[in-house]
Amino acid sequence: MADVKIALRDLWKIFGSAPEKALAHARAGMHKAELLAEHRHVLGLRDINV
Repeated sequence: MADVKIALRDLWKIFGSAPEKALAHARAGMHKAELLAEHRHVLGLRDINV
């Protein structure tokens, strides 16, 4: 197996004016549609591991 050059763990991308607050809600289980409707943020990536 080849040596790993880049590894991504626990990667999130949230678009909006206060992504830190939205991240807390998303980690607590809030769904993408709720995050948009209630907090006006878009969840682009959720807990990606590559």
